[in-house]
Amino acid sequence: MRRPPVLLALSGVVLGLVLAEGAARLTGDWLCVDVPGVFVEADPVLGWRQRPNLRGWAAFCRRKAVPPTLVATDARGFVNPGRPIEKSHDTARILLLGGNVPQALGVPWSLSTAGMLEGRGDARRGRPLEVVNGAMGSFALDQDLLLLRSEGARVAPDLVLAVIDPVVETTALSPALIALASSRAPAKQYFDAVDGALVPFETPAPEPAAPPPAVGAQGILARSALYRLWRGLPPDSGTPPGWLPVLPLPTDTAAETARGERVLRATLTALREESSRLGARLALILLPPPREPRFGEETPTHRMLTMARELDIPALSLSLAFRAMPALFGNTGYVADTTRFNADGHFLASHTIWTFLEREGLLPPGVVSIRVGGGGRVPPLAPFQDALVAALAMERTGGVARVVAAGLLGVVLVWLAAPLPPRARDWVTVGASLLSIALLLGPIGIVVALGFAAAVYGVAEIRPSWARRPLLTLVLAALVATPVLWLAQLPSERSVPLRLYLGLASAMSLLRLAGYAAERQRRRRRAPLADYLVGMLFFPTFAGGPIQSVWALARARRGDAVAPESMPALGRALVRAGGGALRLAWGTAKLLVAPLVLGLVTPDVIASSGDAVSRARLWAWLVEITVYLWAVYGGWSDVGIGLAAMVGVRAPENFRAPWAAVAPGDFWRRTLVTVTGRFRRLVGRPIAHRYGLPAGVLASFAAGALWYAWTVLALYGAFGSRPGAWAGLAAWALVHAAGVVAGDRMRRDARGPAARMLGWMATHVLVALAWVPFAAFPFGTVGTSVRIYARLFGLR
Repeated sequence: MRRPPVLLALSGVVLGLVLAEGAARLTGDWLCVDVPGVFVEADPVLGWRQRPNLRGWAAFCRRKAVPPTLVATDARGFVNPGRPIEKSHDTARILLLGGNVPQALGVPWSLSTAGMLEGRGDARRGRPLEVVNGAMGSFALDQDLLLLRSEGARVAPDLVLAVIDPVVETTALSPALIALASSRAPAKQYFDAVDGALVPFETPAPEPAAPPPAVGAQGILARSALYRLWRGLPPDSGTPPGWLPVLPLPTDTAAETARGERVLRATLTALREESSRLGARLALILLPPPREPRFGEETPTHRMLTMARELDIPALSLSLAFRAMPALFGNTGYVADTTRFNADGHFLASHTIWTFLEREGLLPPGVVSIRVGGGGRVPPLAPFQDALVAALAMERTGGVARVVAAGLLGVVLVWLAAPLPPRARDWVTVGASLLSIALLLGPIGIVVALGFAAAVYGVAEIRPSWARRPLLTLVLAALVATPVLWLAQLPSERSVPLRLYLGLASAMSLLRLAGYAAERQRRRRRAPLADYLVGMLFFPTFAGGPIQSVWALARARRGDAVAPESMPALGRALVRAGGGALRLAWGTAKLLVAPLVLGLVTPDVIASSGDAVSRARLWAWLVEITVYLWAVYGGWSDVGIGLAAMVGVRAPENFRAPWAAVAPGDFWRRTLVTVTGRFRRLVGRPIAHRYGLPAGVLASFAAGALWYAWTVLALYGAFGSRPGAWAGLAAWALVHAAGVVAGDRMRRDARGPAARMLGWMATHVLVALAWVPFAAFPFGTVGTSVRIYARLFGLR
């Protein structure tokens, strides 16, 4: 057997194990919420709390209650995205208390009530806002009080929001009523009410604590995060929460319920006084009841609202908002078969709560509402290292991280296939590409990708053009509609992580499929099926490009680059792989860092037509979005080029120093080279051949504008577009088309360095100004762009 391919395959085994172990350590361990002592441990003050400094997948291992959620707890056991315990002097804080619902397992932190409330504060026009999520699973109001007393001074909240379930809150304060409902009561501090004040309630001594659950892996295996994640084993465990012995059932349920009501009133009073002592206000958020009340029925929600009003505590019921949930979002707002909110439920709750806080004047002093979603952010320049670490912690399984991880898995599989014959390696590459799609989109992604690829492959072989062209148009139109319609059917917690990858992959696939059909129409030979599928699905460049024809990619994959035949060739392959890894790291860094520091004012600029910033800042914004677009699109290209280099394929460059362009046409021949080149070949040249060069250039930009619009609609959803925004994209296409035609004519007549410098300046001013309607789509109209231009040039 040939030694170099075998050595490359062994290198793939080592690389795969190293990458898998690194990914497991980055994402964290498997944290079983329903196994006592793993996610929750006993606490002498609160009864139990989430374990501090955890990082991993919070999931219900014994039953499928909610989807696994990547969480990180701080030193207090709070689920918060890597922020210090102590409050900064210029920061406002809201402390969120409660149980399962505000704890928000099952949705990412950014889609939880706490995360979305925090995102509604405008850090540019007012005080920065932090929402500290102090909610713990199954907490009752008495535990919220104890937590506020023990942690409130360090958290230093300006507002305390207690999320309460009125239906079960009275029961949760009485061990006898808990025993009546579920036969056992958890061990914690219970209270009684004497003359309106809380006093400790005597309960039997707790049963001996159960032993901590076994970690499972011992010895060297226990040190492997990959092994623990594969086996579903926690890294360690704490002391499980205890239980009270079986209590006698209450002989007078009505009397015990009345006692619970008194304890509830006294607890609310104590919460209000403790909040006041900390310099904060208290507000109550009442969760919706499990069923609609009958007409005239006095519900626990009504009784709680009455009690809050008597105690002068602002209170909001979410019942009315959630009655409209099916009409607004097409679902109940809950994770199926649970009482926990899904992402849509958290969105509606956060919107309703914020509106209530504004109306009642409860927002912390200096906090200002954002103008538009995603606005009001400021670059974390001073604590940039901490901000970057926090961003990496939150994005370690985000869209970029998933694409990179899936790509690296494909690299490992291709290396493992090095000893196989060439055609077998081709099919392994197809399998690796399909596996990458499945990891990001699920099995249905494989069906959709293969279905469209097979449809175009077959339709392109139909000889009569009158039959081929309508069928091909129908297939490509179906590809255009599929991602938008598919995402519209998914709940937000599933669709949001998919949007980025699906939007990019669909856009690139459309150009690849159309390009193959066009080249077959020009009588180019039919590609073998394996080469065709590799060309359509090649995992390094499938989502972010660059785009290569099927035949060009097949040529690039032949020879020693993929399966080295000698030791020197193996050395060159490993060196290329190392260079590809560096390119991959550079692209990933651009994709992660650019959103932290660039384009932060874009939502505010679009929402206010430029009034949100000064005129000088508005000019700087033009430069900023130019750099941002280069960083994002260039970052995706770097990721694809780097992964391709790791499997021995030299992918074409997508950016060729666009900053050196001296004419608009020169700029677009250097920018997104493989994409713009595909538009010129598919649209521009045929139109120019029939109607002249200006018409061909305009058609190319019009097609590019429609392609970009479709990508954005797949990312944001069709509901996000405004009719006037399309006119802005049309203006963008017209301006660039006119600039390319006029600029190329002037460039032919220009001579000397002065003319080149003038052309360079004019090109980049034109390009920067033309980004305005491009950046405004789909939320700003052409009128928005006109008003921004007027402000830029001092006309308003």
